[in-house]
Amino acid sequence: CINVGSIINCHTNCSVKSSVHSHYTYVGGLVGAHRRGTIIDCYAGGLVDAAGYERVGGLVGECIDNASCINSYATNTVYGGSRVGGLVGSLSGVINNCYATGNVFGQINCIGGLIGFSYGATVTQCYASGNVTCQYSTAGGFVGRNEGTITDSYATGDINGSGSTYELGGFAGSNLFGKIINCYTTGKVTQKQINGFGAFSGSGKNGIHISCFFDINKTAQSYGIGDDPENEQISGKTTLEMQQTATFPGWDFGNIWQLCDHFYPQLVSIPTNDCVSSIKK
Repeated sequence: CINVGSIINCHTNCSVKSSVHSHYTYVGGLVGAHRRGTIIDCYAGGLVDAAGYERVGGLVGECIDNASCINSYATNTVYGGSRVGGLVGSLSGVINNCYATGNVFGQINCIGGLIGFSYGATVTQCYASGNVTCQYSTAGGFVGRNEGTITDSYATGDINGSGSTYELGGFAGSNLFGKIINCYTTGKVTQKQINGFGAFSGSGKNGIHISCFFDINKTAQSYGIGDDPENEQISGKTTLEMQQTATFPGWDFGNIWQLCDHFYPQLVSIPTNDCVSSIKK
C-alpha cells in the first residue's frame, strides 16, 4: 500500500510475502510506500519475504518525498533483490531515533542493515545490529549505498558477500557523494573478492567521512575505505579503545552518546539492553 498521511503508535508482527510481477515494487513490514507523511512510534516484526524484488524494508519499502520515520524500529528478517534494508529499502526522507535488529539478505545490490539506498536523505541517531548478506554488490552493516547525510549512528552486524560481490563495508557499502559523520562500526566484512571492501566503507573516495571509527580487532582489517585506504577521517581502534570516550573527540557524550562499562558507545535516546546504567567518564 501507499501511505501519504501519518501513522502513529502502530505495529505488526506477521509474514509479508510479495508475489507482484512489476518493474516497480515496494514491500514493507508495515507500509509498502511512505510519501510525504510521518511514521512515529511504530514497529514491525516477523518476516518480509520479497526475494528478487526492489525497495524492500523491514518497516517501510520506500520512504520518499520528504516523508519521515521517527522513534520506530523493525526486528524482522528481510529478503529482497535490490534496495533492501532492515528498516527502509529506499530513502529520500528523514529518519531519526530508529533501529533495526533483523538479518537482511539481498540478491542484487544496495543492501543495508538499516537502509538499502539513501539519496538526499537525512539520518540521525540510529543503529543497525543485524547481519547483512549480499550476493552481488554494494552492501553495508548500516546502509548499502549512501548519497545523503548520516550522523551519530552505528552498526554492529557482520557483512557477508557471497559469489562475486564487491563494494562491501562494515558501515556503508558505498558512500558516493554522501556524508557520514560521528559514526562507527564493529561488524566483520567477509567476501571472496580481494578488493572492493573496507572495514567501514567498501567505496567512498568521492564521499565525506568525518570522525568515523571501526574496531580493528573485530573487523580484522587495517583500512577503513576500500578505494581510499589512506583516508585519515576513518580510524581503526582496538576494542578497548572503542570503549573509551577519549577515542571519540568532538562527540557529544551526555546529550547524544553514552558509554557504559565494557560496551561500545550507545545512543542516549535508544540504548540497547546491553548498556548498563553506569556511565564511563
